[in-house]
Amino acid sequence: MIYTVLLFTVLCVLGANASPAPLKLPTQIAEKVKLVGSQCIKETGAPADALTNTIPWNLSENETNEKFLFCLCKGNNLINDEGYFDYEKTVKIFANSDKKDDTAKALTECNALKAKDKYETVYKITDCFFGKIPITLSL
Repeated sequence: MIYTVLLFTVLCVLGANASPAPLKLPTQIAEKVKLVGSQCIKETGAPADALTNTIPWNLSENETNEKFLFCLCKGNNLINDEGYFDYEKTVKIFANSDKKDDTAKALTECNALKAKDKYETVYKITDCFFGKIPITLSL
């Protein structure tokens, strides 16, 4: 019986530690993301829920969503014209997180990815990034 309780406790602790830490974007950044996101939905014809599927990350891969993501990131001055993230600007978003070093490492690794065009590039990098970081973003 004691082993069952001990095993259950260990599994709970491991499960809690494996969950990504939540990080709410600062109000000023969140408001700009929402504004730019609304404009990008109109410009690209992306679904109305594209922004809510981006933060937290759950955006399906298709041409429209890739163009939406490019527009969103470009409009928030996070990427260059080829779809690669500006390291300093992106890392700054996570500056108050205790996971900032892990986040910076993931950005460096993922920002090296290449794809067929700028839209797919930003999607692949973002998908890689959110797959590696120990944080879940929210607006």
